[in-house]
Parts: sequence; C-alpha cells; structure tokens
Amino acid sequence: MKKIVYLLLIFITACGGDIVSDSSTSSNGSGIYTALILSGDYVEKPATSIVLNSNSFSDNTNTLIELAPNASAFVEAKLQPVSVKNASFFEVTSMQKKDFLTTTSCHTSLPYSSCSTTFTYNPSCSGTDFKYLKLQADKSAPVIVTIAGHSDAFADNCSKYQLDNVTLSTDKASHRFTYSGETFYFTLKADKEIPEGFSFSTNGALNGFYYSYSCFAGDNTCSGFAQFLGKVGQFECKGESTVSFKIYADPFSTKGHTPVTITLYGAGTGRDENYSCQMK
Repeated sequence: MKKIVYLLLIFITACGGDIVSDSSTSSNGSGIYTALILSGDYVEKPATSIVLNSNSFSDNTNTLIELAPNASAFVEAKLQPVSVKNASFFEVTSMQKKDFLTTTSCHTSLPYSSCSTTFTYNPSCSGTDFKYLKLQADKSAPVIVTIAGHSDAFADNCSKYQLDNVTLSTDKASHRFTYSGETFYFTLKADKEIPEGFSFSTNGALNGFYYSYSCFAGDNTCSGFAQFLGKVGQFECKGESTVSFKIYADPFSTKGHTPVTITLYGAGTGRDENYSCQMK
C-alpha cells in the first residue's frame, strides 16, 4: 500500500492533477481519483442493480430530471440488494458543463453501498442543454441520470457548446503490468478545441485493474492512470486478466466521434479458483 501511495504522490507532482481519495468528500467530478480499497464479494454477495431516489424525477423512468433556471435537484443512488455493503467492480462517469453545477460523492462512495449527487442549473445559453451521470457496479446494468435545463435568456445557443466529430489520439494505447501495484499513465489529445466549460471524468475497477481519467479541464487533453491491483473486491485474484475501455470525447453522445481504446494486461497471484481476475 505504501508503494501505491508513493507512486500516486509522484503522479500528483508530475501532472498537477486534482486527485481525490477521501470517500466521504463530495467533488465536482472533474478530477483524477486514487485507487479505492474495495471490499466486495462478487461470488457470494454481488450488487445486482442500482436504485435511484429523488423527489425531482420528471417521469416514471426515474432517470430524467428537468430543471428550471437556478433550480436544484438531489439524487441518491444505492446498491441492491440492501444486504450488499460493498461492490467488487464499479464504474462512474460524470459530466461537467458550463451551465450545470454538479457536486457528487459517487466517484468514491458508490462502491461502499450508496452515494449522492446535487445538480444545479445556472443557464449560460439559450435552448435545451443536458448533463449526465453514469453509474454501474458488479452485475448491475448501467444507470444514466439525465438532467435537462431550458432557457431563452441568452444570445448564444446551447448548440455552440456541443462537441462535433472529435477524434482522440494517445501516446500509449496498451500496457502489460509486471507486478501488483504498478502504475501506468496515459495522455489523450483531441484534434479540435473543446468548448469552454465541458469536461468529464471516469474512474472504475474491473478484472483486478483500477483506472481513472479526466478530460478537458480547460484544454483539449485528457490525463489518466491505471493500476493492476491484483485484487477483485477483498480477494487476491488468480490468473491472467485483461480489460479494454474506449474513451470518447463525449461519453454520452458517441455518434461521430473517434475514440481511443486503452488495453491493459496483468496476472494475479491468488490461489482461490473462485476468484479469477478475469470476470466471467
């Protein structure tokens, strides 16, 4: 654990990133997050769904919220069944936009049973604009919260702040880990200027790996890192493992965009056949 913390301190110094590690602290979701110590049991007690609770849902889908200017909404997410206290796998993606103020604890608290998010719509353009939050854990299907706001009070149309046909490239598209705790850093670059105020961040754990990346905090680049933890939930995992994830310039509107694929390889040293590093 000391080696992981030391490596992450080097990353903070070298990259100047916003790294958040306190699971009790809410953030605006635009930073890079340290690896969480997951304690779930994906064989005996996996989460099978994520339930959202809010007084602001606009229809019976329980995923859409429509906000008037300067209005706010509060959303709570909980792992189900209620007996599940910790997740073994998870992924959270949150978007930031110029006209939505978002504060969320989901990047660090969702794997520990529940999290909450507050959305406030402060319009800066005319038309309808959208903001999203995506949550997934263990065997649950992805859950996407959609926040919509509409205003006619500005000269600029909201379409000005939408991304169009952006291609991402990377300096490093794959990595093979040689030991548990090793850290791999990568940088992505967009081929177009990104509109002011648009950014997003993702962090997650899958197949013995942890990854975190943040995109477009004031420029047209993304920075991130991945670690091979050699653990699935609370257990040392066994055998070879790989994970690939595609990163789009807009993770919630991928049409027309060309993504980068990051592929990771590793091998766990666990001995229990029940806890394979590669999720089945």
